[in-house]
Amino acid sequence: MPVLGTLDIRKWAEGGIAVYAGKDDESWVLKNTELLSLSIEIQPQARTLLPPGMHPSIPLCMVFSIARYPDTPVGPFTLAQGMIVGRIGVHPRGFALKSLVDSETARRELAARWGFPVSPGEAKIWTQYDRVRAEVRADGEVALACELLDRGPIEGSDIESLASANLAYSRAEDKLVLIQVEPQYEYHKAERGRPRLLSFDQAVWRTAGQVHFAQGIAATYAVSDMTLPPPRYIIDPERPSSQMPQPAA
Repeated sequence: MPVLGTLDIRKWAEGGIAVYAGKDDESWVLKNTELLSLSIEIQPQARTLLPPGMHPSIPLCMVFSIARYPDTPVGPFTLAQGMIVGRIGVHPRGFALKSLVDSETARRELAARWGFPVSPGEAKIWTQYDRVRAEVRADGEVALACELLDRGPIEGSDIESLASANLAYSRAEDKLVLIQVEPQYEYHKAERGRPRLLSFDQAVWRTAGQVHFAQGIAATYAVSDMTLPPPRYIIDPERPSSQMPQPAA
């Protein structure tokens, strides 16, 4: 039998999710995006934080994505995400537990257009000669502190970017849906190093003590022009792709 997530999506939705307004054909172009991403292995039991429509990754891991967007259609903002990595079909996706954003306008648009589970928060990124560090705050307290150590240059094509999967309520369909968000990148600079987690607030990221970190996997830092296209795939969060109706031949 395939291994699937076991999250009770209705109970999860009671804790706060986005209301998806419906498809919009407008893409966002986000110039000179600065993005720090860390991937850290966690225990397999944390698949309780994945919806039943997703398969957990092996090994199961959590990805933190901290971004600074200085030039966007809604002005500058920062976005910090915590995601549990799984698969939808054969495609790796990060189930977004929480997205902390420091701009009210950006929060509104990210929720309505892409279903991001947004809450107020702010993020900062510092670059030093041997490391890149990020700190994320919510309600004035540190929610996440992490860093990339031993930074070294790589090609942007070497980065395997992770698309997110956002649980949201679709007003048009009057039901919960899983929205796949697939950014595209034109890299100006890319680096790789070792991830180091300095601080993590389980309550802020809605992990409720269910995440226990093991070995760090990888960390990347990049500067790019990023395009955020409209969602291509919106699926049932309780049904894996193998159980979806197949198109007629």
